Order: sequence, then C-alpha cells, then structure tokens
Amino acid sequence: MKNKMPYYCITILAIFMYIACSSKYSRKNHRVTFILNDSLFVEKFKVFSGSATTSDSYSYYLTDSLHFRKYIGTEDNNNEQQIFWNHIKLSNEIIIYLATRDLEQGAMEKLNYIDKTEKDPDRALKKMSAIKIVNDTTKIGDYYIQDLVKEGKFE
Repeated sequence: MKNKMPYYCITILAIFMYIACSSKYSRKNHRVTFILNDSLFVEKFKVFSGSATTSDSYSYYLTDSLHFRKYIGTEDNNNEQQIFWNHIKLSNEIIIYLATRDLEQGAMEKLNYIDKTEKDPDRALKKMSAIKIVNDTTKIGDYYIQDLVKEGKFE
C-alpha cells in the first residue's frame, strides 16, 4: 500500500506556496537598494500598483541584512511624496523624512472658479499657473543602528 499525502496537506501546501510567492515584499516587488555604507542599506519595495485613478506606492526598509529590518515608511506618488534620509556616520544615526508637495490652501476653489469663469484658455492657464505649490518636510523617524541591532527585529 502506497503512502499518499492527504488532500488537506496538499491544499495547505499550495496555499503556503501562493502566499510565499505572492508577498508584496518578494524579490519581484523589490525596486532598488540604496547603500549607506558597507553593512547598512535602505530597500525600496513596490507595495501597491496604481491604476488610472490611483498611483503606485512604495515602502522603505532600513536593514543590515543580518540583524534587523526596520520599516521606515511608505510614499504615495500620487501626492508627490518622497522619503529621504540623513545618515550621521559619527553617531551611526539615521534620520528619516517625508517630503510632500501639495497645492496651497484654497487652491481647489480657485481652480474651480477659474475653470467656470475664464473663457480664454490661455488666460485660464496663466491664472492657474499662479497658484503656488507648498512643500512640507516632516521628520518621521530617528534610529540608532546599535539599538536596531540589539532589538533584532525583522519587519
């Protein structure tokens, strides 16, 4: 009599393989690795594929590949967000920032008003181009590499 694997084992194995292969953090979704020094990296993964109405989103992780992997943030290209960092080598500190570009307060109302009232397309474009874009940079993280190594977590 042959030993056959029960159907539920095959099903569980198939589900596990699907999850392992389709993880949004798999190598196929890896976009780039930024090298900070010989043993410190920032990895960028595509976590959401946009459509006609939404944009792609990317998550960033700080890692030494052996002791820790720390999630540092997600940027949404639709809002023109960008994650960047400052590596202070003397103290081995990483400071993470999120920069966002957006229209000035009340810009949508101004754009709607121009669209409804201005009949000359060239004049409408000139008025619309006068609306300001606001840049905002926010500190979203501050990490010491020694602390991350001691913590030893892989997120």
